[in-house]
Amino acid sequence: MTGNSSTSDQNRDDPATVDPLRSWASAERRRAEELAAALDGIAQHGLPSPEECTPWETLRAGLLAGLEAEGADQRVA
Repeated sequence: MTGNSSTSDQNRDDPATVDPLRSWASAERRRAEELAAALDGIAQHGLPSPEECTPWETLRAGLLAGLEAEGADQRVA
């Protein structure tokens, strides 16, 4: 490139462009750290026994109920 700033160079200095990217990167780092901690726990202690786990059907029902309640809240508002 010659002496002129390109659009991409200008975007690097624009907070409206940079801040959302930094926020996304920070959230991804947190997710990666959580996953790494979970995998470390599995590596150190092994997987829990089936008796210690919640069946996926129960988890799904709870998630769907929460989504349904959230949808009802949005319809009322």
